[in-house]
Amino acid sequence: MTPHVLTAAALVGAALLLAACTSAASPDRIQPAYVSSLSFQKMSCRQLAAAKSNNDAALAKAVKQQQQAYAGDAVSGFVIGVSVATMAGQDIGPEVARLKGEQAAIADVRKAKKCG
Repeated sequence: MTPHVLTAAALVGAALLLAACTSAASPDRIQPAYVSSLSFQKMSCRQLAAAKSNNDAALAKAVKQQQQAYAGDAVSGFVIGVSVATMAGQDIGPEVARLKGEQAAIADVRKAKKCG
């Protein structure tokens, strides 16, 4: 093999490794991000219940989207060695983490206020 072919093969291999390292995470493995409870502390129990409901719906939608990205990356990574979903911007792991953190902050305030 010529040096150019070896260099090209090394670059392709490095790109494939990098793509494999940046695949979408499974939603159940994403840890909650820190979200301050300050924005929820002035809410009534009724408002907190509405915030919880909205957050639960948004989190369910984000988890579903993240699961699709995770599955897509698993398949494309196995078949072609590239995390297609992540490269296409479908990985929303940070959004899932934020929503999980918001869920925890709401739960903390509801508990402190004994909202039930």
